[in-house]
Amino acid sequence: MVDVVTGRSTWRVVVDDRRYAVLDASAGPYTVSKTRLRHGQQTRGHEHDRDEVYYFIGGYGRMTVRDRTFEVSTDVVVYVGPNEYHRVENTSAIEGAPLWFVSFFVGAPGRPEVTSDD
Repeated sequence: MVDVVTGRSTWRVVVDDRRYAVLDASAGPYTVSKTRLRHGQQTRGHEHDRDEVYYFIGGYGRMTVRDRTFEVSTDVVVYVGPNEYHRVENTSAIEGAPLWFVSFFVGAPGRPEVTSDD
């Protein structure tokens, strides 16, 4: 949520564990989700019934969408359609280096996943 008087966003911690830290903020019908994926870790592979756009802001990794896997790094933007399986992996060669990305979607904050391969 954005305070229209100050222009500041309120970020809510969704998860912070050995795998990743995720913070969400809302703006109108949109949610912005900021993720720090720890070195050598991957997100749960999942799908849901909404579009999602990923913007990678730092680090190196791989992303799988449907049956296609490709490299991701700073300034890569990826569209994920409704009901498309997707997963992100941190593959950095630098020990301890996180992979940072932001995702944007319409809907409430949190993890509205339909399936998971965790």
